[in-house]
Amino acid sequence: PEDHTSFSVGRGYNEEYMRYGFSYLEDKGGQKPQCVLCSEVLAHESMKPSKLKRHLETKHHSLKDKPVDVLLVRTGIACIFQVAHRIAKLKKPHTIAEDLILPAAMDMVREVLDQSAADKLKTIPLSNDTISRRIEDMSADIKQHSTARIKASGHFALEMDESTDITNKAVLLVYVRHVWDGDLQEQFLCTRELLTTTTAEDIFSSVDMYLSSVGLSWDMCVGITTDGAASMIGKNLGVVRRILEKAPNATWNHCFLHREAIAAKDMVPVLHGTLKDVIQVVNYIKRSNNSSHADLFSNSVGLAHVAYLAGVFDQLNALNVSVQGRGHNIFEQYDKIEAFKKKISLWASHVSKNRLDMFPNAFNEGQQLDTAGKNVMSKTITTHLNKLLEWFNHHFPEKQRDDDWIRDLFGIDRESIMLPSNEESMLVKLSCDRTLKKKFMEVSLSHFWCSIVMSEYLSLATRAVKILLPFSTTYLCECGFSALVQLKTKHRNRLDIEHDLRVALSTVTPDFETLVRSKKHAQFSH
Repeated sequence: PEDHTSFSVGRGYNEEYMRYGFSYLEDKGGQKPQCVLCSEVLAHESMKPSKLKRHLETKHHSLKDKPVDVLLVRTGIACIFQVAHRIAKLKKPHTIAEDLILPAAMDMVREVLDQSAADKLKTIPLSNDTISRRIEDMSADIKQHSTARIKASGHFALEMDESTDITNKAVLLVYVRHVWDGDLQEQFLCTRELLTTTTAEDIFSSVDMYLSSVGLSWDMCVGITTDGAASMIGKNLGVVRRILEKAPNATWNHCFLHREAIAAKDMVPVLHGTLKDVIQVVNYIKRSNNSSHADLFSNSVGLAHVAYLAGVFDQLNALNVSVQGRGHNIFEQYDKIEAFKKKISLWASHVSKNRLDMFPNAFNEGQQLDTAGKNVMSKTITTHLNKLLEWFNHHFPEKQRDDDWIRDLFGIDRESIMLPSNEESMLVKLSCDRTLKKKFMEVSLSHFWCSIVMSEYLSLATRAVKILLPFSTTYLCECGFSALVQLKTKHRNRLDIEHDLRVALSTVTPDFETLVRSKKHAQFSH
């Protein structure tokens, strides 16, 4: 029934509207009611008791009969969670809430409204301990929801790497990829401090204990991606071997970024010496303003070599950047590597014909050389490119893949595909569906298999998803370690990083509504 309250029902805000849990925002069109419990902003015409009451009763039914002071307490709790969430996302010290955010907020409210409104903010507890507890609450909520999503997916792949923090403690980061909402989702899983040693058994036991604690089975794991460290891939005692023993359905992938770095590292002696000279010069100039080392560049052939190194490193950096990022699958990463290998071969052919336009700086420096110098330069570059190609072929050997049907569903020769007969029949039927062919061209590969065809072609789609799930790099772990450096500094070296890292790195948004409802008071004893 309509609420016949005696106060004004005009379009302006009335303080009595707080009984329904509403404050307001103001824009060019006037005042808009905003729910202090869920932050939803309603339209101008909703500034009526009946509509505000309807929102309270439908969206926050458990609070509809609560007095205003209870709503205000809930508002204060919601504010604490929002502030704590921003602090964690920006990886800032917890004390910044009380030292900076609250005073700044009071200053702004005082200028925009008045002193009495600013004084109300003092009732919101934002101490270091309060912010820490709210971050722990959000971390637990994110962990619960992330685990539920992984279990619902049925399969997952892991990416892990190990490093040290500011106190030289070994820290392991683990990310997970699984199916959620019709696509692949990459998610921070956990961080583990390795308190004693960093052997393969220590790393495996740490991950194994975490998975057991949240009810995840190794049988669900279909992929593991690591770098090439001995503790990870040791032939007899590596983490990967231990995981593959427990996860028979999993495959191991050596990080593409790590392999690319190793392949590019080895150089012919002349170029290696040139690079060392350049590094010495740069370091010397950094230490002083004296540039007497410039004499090292009086050799025109040496300058040409430096120019070539700048050009080839620029190409390698471009490849490295293209392999980084989220959402990549094995197919597209191998395509990038194969394309680069073909470019190396093409460059070597061009250099043998005295053509250097693909390296503009080297081309310009080469123009200054005499015939003998050009021959030396050409021989050096050709030798290096051939060696570079050899190393790329070694670390990225060409493979005959029997799963190209996943990305070339409508063009591959079906006679060359080895699948169980029931899945072969599904593949034939699917490849003849013109409607799905159009969809295949419009959406991402992962979305097509995870969502578009999953219900009708379950067995075939599940096989495809298992191949798409494994990470191609440990890029996310490297990003995580960058966040760790920001979080755990020499001034915060005793911080327990797990909760802050989870909130900072996770793409799952905490369920603020549930978290606020779970708290009866805005502040607890410290």
